[in-house]
Amino acid sequence: MSNGYTVFGAGGFVGGAIVERLRSDGATVRAVGRGDAPPSGSWGHAIYAVGITADFRTRPAEELLEAHAGYAASLLALGSYDTFTYLSSTRIYRDGPTDEATRIQIDPTDPDRAYDASKLFGEALTFSMAGDRARVARLSNVVPRDATGPTFLADIVREARANGTVVLRSGPESAKDYIALDDAVEGVLRVARSDGQLRCTVASGRNVANAEIAALLREHLGADVSFGEGAATRRATPIRIQALRDRTGFVPAGPVPAIVRLMKG
Repeated sequence: MSNGYTVFGAGGFVGGAIVERLRSDGATVRAVGRGDAPPSGSWGHAIYAVGITADFRTRPAEELLEAHAGYAASLLALGSYDTFTYLSSTRIYRDGPTDEATRIQIDPTDPDRAYDASKLFGEALTFSMAGDRARVARLSNVVPRDATGPTFLADIVREARANGTVVLRSGPESAKDYIALDDAVEGVLRVARSDGQLRCTVASGRNVANAEIAALLREHLGADVSFGEGAATRRATPIRIQALRDRTGFVPAGPVPAIVRLMKG
């Protein structure tokens, strides 16, 4: 099996970090950005990091489908890879069980589920077209290294620095899983290098509540943090990472130190 890598979506937040890590390790990497033609020859370990994240609610459904499934299908059909790792999302779990074996149910009348459906379609295409070479990494909410990234945490850190105030739109007991960017990259690469077909959740397994984030904003940025009037509570089910531990041997660190570094950076 080739030691080389081809990263599709290399200009994105996670894709760019994967390329950076691989190059620092001395690996042979082909970085494919949006609009670039697929490279000729063998791609080695292909990593599909193409996707729409923070602004998905404002994008047309056809853009979600093309980014998460259509483009992936065209690459999968070429078959120029030793393994094909598709980056999916833990959003598909929502309020249900957070295990890779869970059957995901989607209400087609809920427009917010179009994102989930497009990711699941991408997963299904990967398994059906790549067979034993298929890998899927369901990625949690990533903590960036700095406040330039397109994430919720980066947004509120920028807001705190610019205005000294932050208004959170969900309640203090709202909580979800976060994973540091470097741990997310390590987890994805472990999945890509794994033996045999694999679907694996890449998360920390540790929820962080808005109340904890608010306390950190006050402590490290001196921000005045409040919660919007009628802010809803959205408490995600803690994510199980047993498959990540068992199949790859990787146990991510807790996300709070990474959140602190983001705020102090």
